[in-house]
Amino acid sequence: MKKMSKTEALSQAIFLLEKKKANDLYELKEQFHQVKQGLMPMNVIKNALHDIGQSREARGNLLNNMIGIATGYLSKKIVVRGSHNPIKMVLGALLQFTIAKAVASHPDKIKEVGSNLLHKLYNKITSRRNLAEQGVKAIN
Repeated sequence: MKKMSKTEALSQAIFLLEKKKANDLYELKEQFHQVKQGLMPMNVIKNALHDIGQSREARGNLLNNMIGIATGYLSKKIVVRGSHNPIKMVLGALLQFTIAKAVASHPDKIKEVGSNLLHKLYNKITSRRNLAEQGVKAIN
């Protein structure tokens, strides 16, 4: 095997370093592109929603907050009813905020109360239906 001269060895070392530099630059550009894609608003929202979809607790919190906001909004609409009275509008906004916070903060209690009310309503309807059916059978 032939001995390399210092110039050839230096040229080969420069070539290898330039090749390494080109590879590092390519990898850096790829990482930059990935970070840029990850920071786009639509991708941030998409990733956040995906993470929420994966977490059971986050889904529950989001659902409770949405129900609270909707309930607050409906209560405000009921109170204000298209009025342009500033006092009524301020009271409606306060009511909306209060109800939204209460519903979002205590969803289990509200679900329990709602479940009890629905159960009582169902029992009343079925008992009336049974009485009506018994009355019809008695007439026949």
